[in-house]
Amino acid sequence: MKGAVENGHAVLGKLPVGYYEVTWGNTSNRITVGVLETLQAPTPLDSPIGIDVALAWCFPKDQWETAVNFCQLAGMNRVRDRLMWQELEPERGQFVADSKYDHSLTLQNAAGLQVLQVNHVSAPWANSNDTRRFPPDLRDIYNSYREVARRWQGKIVAFEPWNEADIKDFGGHTGSEMASLQKAAYLGLKAGNPELPVCMNVFAIRRQTTLRNFQDNRRGGYFDNFDIHHYEPLSNYPKMYEDLSCGLRRQTDLGHRM
Repeated sequence: MKGAVENGHAVLGKLPVGYYEVTWGNTSNRITVGVLETLQAPTPLDSPIGIDVALAWCFPKDQWETAVNFCQLAGMNRVRDRLMWQELEPERGQFVADSKYDHSLTLQNAAGLQVLQVNHVSAPWANSNDTRRFPPDLRDIYNSYREVARRWQGKIVAFEPWNEADIKDFGGHTGSEMASLQKAAYLGLKAGNPELPVCMNVFAIRRQTTLRNFQDNRRGGYFDNFDIHHYEPLSNYPKMYEDLSCGLRRQTDLGHRM
């Protein structure tokens, strides 16, 4: 189908429910568009499907309610938010009384969304050399995450201590560094809220040296959920999971969830 462009906006008329791609000119540029119908029934709380909304990060506050409504219309009730450590704790041990992350949690909770929270940047006071990297003193992770777990008890359903720590964009850490961070984060989060599920600081790739290094330096499980991100073709999934399960086999007394 074709539409007109007026004042820089595509005029598409009323579209039926469905997925669309809008292209223009003779270029490969495209914008995806979805038309959703009203949700017919509440999404079950045990739905395995979630979405990385990053509400507090990616949306201006005046668009939060719209974004939350889209989640509901799409049948999502498991969402991932993101926080900036230094905005919550601008100085070591000094937490702000109120933050946009508190507000975003309140809004999402009220809408029935189950929030997974994640941090993946060091506060400048914790690592002045490179905020993409873990803090050199892991007591900062322990103390900060303990406070986060206390502060948001009953408001978050799980916590990821870091995102894709094995790639350069998020620090390019070794397996042993990831194992050390995981232990400090787990102990801190459990000290703040023993019932809070602690996720693995997320792997993005299955580099064998990193996986072996992590396993060799892990003493105990120190995570309730094992989290990875998928960037490989579907045909590679069997081998990917085989490599991960061999490299990260857990102690039997800790259980296993993937």
